[in-house]
Amino acid sequence: MIELLPDKKILKHFYTFLDVGVYPFYFEDRSRYIDRINDTINKILHIDLSKIYSIQPDKVDTLKKILLIICVSDPLRSV
Repeated sequence: MIELLPDKKILKHFYTFLDVGVYPFYFEDRSRYIDRINDTINKILHIDLSKIYSIQPDKVDTLKKILLIICVSDPLRSV
């Protein structure tokens, strides 16, 4: 696999991966990257989870609030 990298500098590519993750739309339009992440999360919550687990819309809003709390909380800190 490393043979496919033209410069063979893996750490450079690894640090890019840490910055942007694996979402291909980062390279499509960097100015809308965060919006696309939010859209993806909303689709997962509203469409995928609600259909798979028959979650009602008001419960999806509660899940979004819980997810927000988790995302803005300091890691490994008790509340």
